[in-house]
Order: sequence, then structure tokens, then C-alpha cells
Amino acid sequence: MPFWPLRRRDQVTLAGLAVVALGAMAVTWWNRRDTLVELDRAPRGEIAYLIDVNTAPWIEIAQLPGVGETLAKRIVEHRQQHGPFERVEQLRQVRGMGPKTMEKIAGNLTVKTAESAQNGVP
Repeated sequence: MPFWPLRRRDQVTLAGLAVVALGAMAVTWWNRRDTLVELDRAPRGEIAYLIDVNTAPWIEIAQLPGVGETLAKRIVEHRQQHGPFERVEQLRQVRGMGPKTMEKIAGNLTVKTAESAQNGVP
């Protein structure tokens, strides 16, 4: 009994397909060898994301640069006590939110009012 449970013709077909597949892989590698991305030379990008200060939980707000757990909890507490923010600048009313911190995080903040959410405005 042969080692492979395939007929001789099937073995030859399978070997031929393997050779064709290996050849295709070699051609693909040869054509792409010069297009590799060098990560050391790739430009560094910044990750930008927006946080809605009227809906974000404190844990999400705390991820912003210069905002820790305490300040994030103060923001949420202020929102619960005084209602939703109408403008990002109103965050300055929160104790501990100084101009430098505000400058760092202003690009990552948005305020969605109930009206803009209903109209589909981001």
C-alpha cells in the first residue's frame, strides 16, 4: 500500500499546484520587496478623538491630557448639578479647570445639545 492514500495522478496534480502556489508567492515577494514600510522613518501621527462633555462618563474624560480622575469626576458632578454644558468654554466653571488644561483638551471636546442630536448634527 502506498504511503499516500492518493492515486499517482492525484499526487502529481497536487505537487503541480504546490509548485504553482510557491512560484506565485515568490513572484509576489519579489515585486513587493522594495515597498516595505520602515517604521523608524514613518511620520508620527497623533490620535484625535472627540468627547462629548454632556454624555461622556468620567472614566472617558479622565483619558484626556492633563485631566485626572478627580477633575473628570468634578466635570461630571458639575454637569449633573447644573445641567448640560452649552459650550466647551463653560468647563472653566469647574473647579480645577485652568486655562492651560483647557488649552490642552479643547481640541478633543465637543458639546452636543439635545437639539443638535435630534437633527443629526455632530
